[in-house]
Amino acid sequence: MAGFDMADPHQVEKARQTVGYCPDVGGLIPAATPREHIAATLAFRGRTHLWPQAYDLLERFELAHALDRLTSGFSHGMARRLSVILAVLTAEQVLILDEPFDGVDPDGADATLEVIESARAGGVAVIISSHLLDLVVRSCDSVSVMSTGKLVATGPSEQFAGPSGHRRYQQLLRPPA
Repeated sequence: MAGFDMADPHQVEKARQTVGYCPDVGGLIPAATPREHIAATLAFRGRTHLWPQAYDLLERFELAHALDRLTSGFSHGMARRLSVILAVLTAEQVLILDEPFDGVDPDGADATLEVIESARAGGVAVIISSHLLDLVVRSCDSVSVMSTGKLVATGPSEQFAGPSGHRRYQQLLRPPA
């Protein structure tokens, strides 16, 4: 992964340090603020120099006003936005986003698309798991479709774009008769 030998335990930890991950559920400490989440994340990864980028992301995701609020009071969409920010700040080579658009309003989805595009432009490999095909097509070069836990198709994003791509996607999700 990311050029590391995953059979070597020392390199496994180095590989982990290059990955930013946004989980589908959880990941935030309810009794902590975004400031505390970011401070801990950056300190843990030795990336405290990224505070200016963190503030920019907070502004982009419209969370700067909530910097010192406990995340226990966040809506699902606010928590998702913060999780994406934390993942982006730690993604050196790989960014994994599990359902990054879930519960996020259109502005949050646009901000997420922007950071995905920026990460990709910076050479970061981006992997997205989502049921929202249109947003995946907009943000990825290729799409892999899974149904009942099995890979059923992989192809260029264009194959899944528009009405014909949506029909193809729906057909792939139907179990064979």
